Amino acid sequence: MPDPQALLSHCRAMPLWRSKPRVVSLVPTQLRRLLDHSAGVHWLRDLDVIWVGGAALLIDLADRARALEVRLAPCYGATETAAMVAAQSPERFLAGEQSYGTALGDVELRLESSGARLVRTLRLAIGRWREGALQPLVDGNGWWRSGDGASLEWAADGKSLLTMHGRLDDAIHSGGETVFPDQLAQRLLRKAHADGCALDGVLFFPVDHPEWGQRLVALVRCREGCLATDQWHQVQSCLEGLTRDWLPAERPSRWLQCPDLDVTDAGKWERKRWQAWVGLQ
Repeated sequence: MPDPQALLSHCRAMPLWRSKPRVVSLVPTQLRRLLDHSAGVHWLRDLDVIWVGGAALLIDLADRARALEVRLAPCYGATETAAMVAAQSPERFLAGEQSYGTALGDVELRLESSGARLVRTLRLAIGRWREGALQPLVDGNGWWRSGDGASLEWAADGKSLLTMHGRLDDAIHSGGETVFPDQLAQRLLRKAHADGCALDGVLFFPVDHPEWGQRLVALVRCREGCLATDQWHQVQSCLEGLTRDWLPAERPSRWLQCPDLDVTDAGKWERKRWQAWVGLQ
């Protein structure tokens, strides 16, 4: 957001700004930039519903928004489903719920034994163009397999809540264990935030290992920017303590401080870029 103050002033000058529900859709990168600016925070707090999707909503970002009573509605969808298929209400978000909410009224969700999320809805695309022909998107019963790992959990009010765990094709096999790097990164961010560890961003990805097949490496962006060696060692010790009870295959074999670590404007990781960066260290 180049000028949150201009955005706020323009919206508040609109005659009907406060007379009708105010709804907007953002990706996490846009949300973070607005939260970093006081005028951006005021603009966000003026809104009734803020759909957030397109990429994972990181724990630290959700916690910042919740503390400021920003009415986020985390949602999940795909191009193939014509946007969102599940969404959380702002009320449930502000109450501390960490999920992508419930399926919309015209959507059915279920899981494969592998944990892959399946979707059935009349909004699904009719196919995907491959090798010069339109290939069907759904199986014989109308279900589309997204390739995203997920879980469905029952809330206290009996509603089924969708939680996403990252792409199944991003899973690695390490020492006989199947490991989901994105899920572990979210888990670490949650624990670090709760314990006051100065962690602002983390990316896990695999490197080849002669004994384990693959091992995880962790790139870390600290809240205070680039830390001196002794300060970094303190943070690294904190992170090692937070992951001490994890399975051996889940614990990173290396922790690397990376002050420039960030997602793209679309909220995605450029994994090849960061793998190349590690190769230079």
